[in-house]
Amino acid sequence: MKKKTFWAIAALFAFTTCTLYSQDTLSWRQTMARHDIQIDIGDPIFAGLLTNSEKILRYIKNDDPFYSPDSWFKQDVFRDYSYTTGAISAGYRYRLAKWLWVGGTVGYAGFHTNYTDRVTRKKAGADHTNFFMIMPSVRFSWINTRIVTLYSGLSLGYALATIRSYNDISGKTDSRIEHHAAFQITAVGVHVGTKWYGFTEIGVGTQGIISAGFGCQLKSGKNKKSK
Repeated sequence: MKKKTFWAIAALFAFTTCTLYSQDTLSWRQTMARHDIQIDIGDPIFAGLLTNSEKILRYIKNDDPFYSPDSWFKQDVFRDYSYTTGAISAGYRYRLAKWLWVGGTVGYAGFHTNYTDRVTRKKAGADHTNFFMIMPSVRFSWINTRIVTLYSGLSLGYALATIRSYNDISGKTDSRIEHHAAFQITAVGVHVGTKWYGFTEIGVGTQGIISAGFGCQLKSGKNKKSK
């Protein structure tokens, strides 16, 4: 009798545990998004450091650092203006578990500088750097609610930089391609919203130290049918 009671209690416990686990597993699959698409923009500091374009970030208009009063026979030019596009990225992630996402990111950062002849005030040349990156990524979301999600993440991949400099007066052009490691360590990120949301991230890498953007989360087709 005791054995029958023991096995009956054990079977009931096992059934209850499996039922609760199944309900918990189904609950997040049915209520939480599985697909996440993001577009963001961040500072291009690390991309600039990798391609030696960080000077563009330091000043907008200044004397060209390659010119000095001792260079009497060199072309007298100055840096007219410089600008950067920032680090623009687009990413997709798929939710494997309630707290785990995997996916990938592609991104771009551009650095452009124009030089002007100090005497004639005509365009003397330009520098153009285009930085392209592609990275597999993983994300760990440690707070998951219907509206607010807090997370950390890691991305590591490859970057290709095309660098082109030319002199309008001499017609000389210098072009090269560089290969770099692209990476992003997200210390903390927060997004607020349901299907459409806004987000911001703080971290270190080629996507920026600080970045912000918007995204869209979608449930899978199976989850939609199960409702």
